[in-house]
Amino acid sequence: MKAITEADFIVFAYPVQFSTVPKIMRDYITDHNELWKNKKVFIIATMGLFSGDGSGMLGRLLQCYGAEVIGGLHLKMPDSIADEKALKRPIEKNKELRKV
Repeated sequence: MKAITEADFIVFAYPVQFSTVPKIMRDYITDHNELWKNKKVFIIATMGLFSGDGSGMLGRLLQCYGAEVIGGLHLKMPDSIADEKALKRPIEKNKELRKV
């Protein structure tokens, strides 16, 4: 936590889960809410088929604790859903993402 305490600028990057911020990340932000005051933050949310508002949700939470969100990015990644055929992207689409 020393690195976070001493930093002026922080980048968060995480995979969107169920169209939101992963619970472990939300819990960490909330449990350590005093760390975010006056920090500049950029948020990267990786996504598969859809992202919901993954970076916006974390941004609003951090703002509640005094952070200044300077930007966010949703980054489309190859599909990692293995057990839900309705949400699975064809393998050809995943291969296309690697070419970008």
